[in-house]
Amino acid sequence: MSGENEEEKLPDKLNPHIWVKIGKYALKKWPLLLVILAMMLITTYYDSSFVPVMNFEASSSLLMTSATAKINSMIRFAYS
Repeated sequence: MSGENEEEKLPDKLNPHIWVKIGKYALKKWPLLLVILAMMLITTYYDSSFVPVMNFEASSSLLMTSATAKINSMIRFAYS
């Protein structure tokens, strides 16, 4: 072995047989699938509903930080 990182060869095509097996196994636990789906929907709702608020707060904090830095530099200049 040469010690270099070797990439694993992945198949180029989708194998539907594997996904059928995964689907059959997942359907045995269908209540958990409903819980996962509900959590995904709740997370999507909160992520999309708070984006405008988060963007506003982020931009406000950047403006306040730059304004505060300017004021502090003026105060230091005035007292030096």
